[in-house]
Amino acid sequence: MAFRQSEDDAQEGATPVTMHHANVAKIIPSLPLEIRWPPFRLRHYAGFWGARGNEFDALPPPRVLATHLPYSLLPNSITGEHSGCRIVYICREPKDALVSYWLFTRKASPAWGVDAQSFTIQEAFELFCQGRCPDGPQWQHVLQYWEESVRRPDSRVLFLRYEEMLLAPESHVKKLARFMGCEFSKEEEEGGVVSAIVELCSLAKLRDMEVNRNGSTRMGIKNESFFRMGVAGDWSNHMTPEMAQRLDKIVEDALQGTGFTFASTA
Repeated sequence: MAFRQSEDDAQEGATPVTMHHANVAKIIPSLPLEIRWPPFRLRHYAGFWGARGNEFDALPPPRVLATHLPYSLLPNSITGEHSGCRIVYICREPKDALVSYWLFTRKASPAWGVDAQSFTIQEAFELFCQGRCPDGPQWQHVLQYWEESVRRPDSRVLFLRYEEMLLAPESHVKKLARFMGCEFSKEEEEGGVVSAIVELCSLAKLRDMEVNRNGSTRMGIKNESFFRMGVAGDWSNHMTPEMAQRLDKIVEDALQGTGFTFASTA
């Protein structure tokens, strides 16, 4: 789970691959993006992505669902005290999240019957600062999941930072495996299974797959639109220092007293 375009599909793909790491060699050849991942049962939890009726209930466990919904809008079947669901959330620094979402919107807009090529970073910035995003203010979205991860130290919510995952991908894959109850054996670690998963879920690997070069989602968005740079700090190539300072101040004021801070990508 994440705010829109706060994770990339390499990170999202690591979850089902890690869950099924015992069959990694068989899984990878069938590794298309998003809806067409039948070996992993990866589905986006929102009717907007094309789910129909009890489609999720019909999927055999273990099921992996992806969503951009705020924590407060998740159903009780996921967040309830007696739910067996575990939540993995990826947090990204606001300025990078804004730039990533802005560029994705420009790429994906033809599928929505809109020409957003003239949609400038200045326009996107103003909307973002006002919290006028499909899922509300990005910093509030992140805060909800972080607070839940602190409130429930019973391993129900794993809160990850995008920037830290880039720096230490293998340790995060192992952390993810422990959280999901499918920890790697000593033999698997020594045999290079963890590093193989990191390589197979890398941005370069997924971007080069045929389905991601030429395929599309149910909504008609080209799969290639979901892959960009996979780096931290790219906001500095699109935003002025004044814009960055203004957004930093908005976020700082909004988070005051919560105990949460974003990673620095200066």
